[in-house]
Amino acid sequence: NWDYVRTNYLWGMACFATHTGDLFVPNSDSVGLFPGLADTEAMFCLNYCLVTHSMVEIAGRLSQNPDSPRLAALKKAVCNPNNGQDVFFAGWDYLDPKQKYPAVLYFKTAHFCPAQDQPGLPLRTVSIFNLEDEERILSFNASALGLEDSAAYVLTDVWSGQAYALNGSFSCSVSAHGSRLLAVSENDPAQLLDADIRILSSQKHGRTLKLCFDYGAKAVLTFASTPKKIVLSGVELPTPEGRTIHAEIKENSVMAVSF
Repeated sequence: NWDYVRTNYLWGMACFATHTGDLFVPNSDSVGLFPGLADTEAMFCLNYCLVTHSMVEIAGRLSQNPDSPRLAALKKAVCNPNNGQDVFFAGWDYLDPKQKYPAVLYFKTAHFCPAQDQPGLPLRTVSIFNLEDEERILSFNASALGLEDSAAYVLTDVWSGQAYALNGSFSCSVSAHGSRLLAVSENDPAQLLDADIRILSSQKHGRTLKLCFDYGAKAVLTFASTPKKIVLSGVELPTPEGRTIHAEIKENSVMAVSF
């Protein structure tokens, strides 16, 4: 129920603030379909486990709900658990009595990649949380994420795919018990904005981006612009008609994307 999720969130924040989270975050390790939660609350829980890298298991019998609309988000959320990666608070001052809890958290990679500073991939993954019983306007600055306020970035909603501009600061409405998960990317057309499969590393040479995969899966990848050519493990794929492609990825394969 929601009271459990809220208490768990606050407990987890205390663990991270005191670095206890470097060891474990009690009772925040399960992700699943959450049948006892409303859709908004279920996504809150999923985003929390994802952004804090605290998930260690999938709870419940997924086979009993093979047509659940929540399965797609769950599959994407667990594509790269990366437990133990550092998580940061954005602009939270625990000495300020008006700031009851950190509403904005982030880590320094794409949600689908375990390595930092990979060319052509998102620079940060940011999550925004609203524990309150009413809608709130929440915001963050690029500098609070360790980026330059003077630079222009692209924000991509991980779940809807909607894009926004980050020019110094960003504000958005978050529903009661709601959350947002955003990828922060450079404002460059030769970029991979989102994926639902782990990418171990990337290389970028001019207008060509190389992506390295370790496991095989049917994957969806969204780029900042429509690729002109895609070669997957030596085989050229059909020229895409848009920025999002569907591909059958094999183990230990490499994709070269030209823009």
